Amino acid sequence: MYPAAEVERAIAACGRSEQRSRVLPARLVLYFVLGLALFSPDPYLEVMRKMTFGLRQVG
Repeated sequence: MYPAAEVERAIAACGRSEQRSRVLPARLVLYFVLGLALFSPDPYLEVMRKMTFGLRQVG
């Protein structure tokens, strides 16, 4: 897993930080895009299901 601090730094370096609160913060969108690349044959909803399952396991 990529550390949250590193992801936040990458987002800030690209100038893509949030201007306001969203349902999915930029950090989660980045993790979702990484998940899409890792599980490319799977549909979007399946990738999201895998991600949320993994987040529940982490706590």
